[in-house]
Amino acid sequence: MTCRSCGGVASGLVCAYCGALQGQISHADDEQRAVEEFHAILARTTGADARLRLLQSGFVPTHPAPLIDAALRCVPLLDNTMTADSPVASATYARLQILAAKLRVIATTPEVKRALAELAPHLAKQRNAQLWAGFTNVVIGLGIALVFGCAGIIWLAGALQ
Repeated sequence: MTCRSCGGVASGLVCAYCGALQGQISHADDEQRAVEEFHAILARTTGADARLRLLQSGFVPTHPAPLIDAALRCVPLLDNTMTADSPVASATYARLQILAAKLRVIATTPEVKRALAELAPHLAKQRNAQLWAGFTNVVIGLGIALVFGCAGIIWLAGALQ
């Protein structure tokens, strides 16, 4: 079977190359199997580019139970990323935000509300880490600009004498 999204070879419910869902799924049980298949593919994928592709284009469940499972399976991926500003960490965070947003839309059951409460500290931690990484990059950039600016002023002062 050929993936409808990327054209790659797809043998299961989820494309092993891009993570797109193959065909229509209307039952929560089928969607749960697709979530399990997606995360199995993600677990055995080693390259950063391949993981990034899967995280960015992987399917998002619609039924509450598989949606909760997909979100909770992202938490260890988020906690195990090396740096907050890495592309894989950013993609994992973005995927978790999408899953959490979808959960907030359907937040009618106690299970969904409990899952959102479990996800909240992980989302906040990653958001703070990304903000801190961005702040650090700005400070380093300003420091480099200051060093070159001072060197330029010293050179110019020496050249004028």
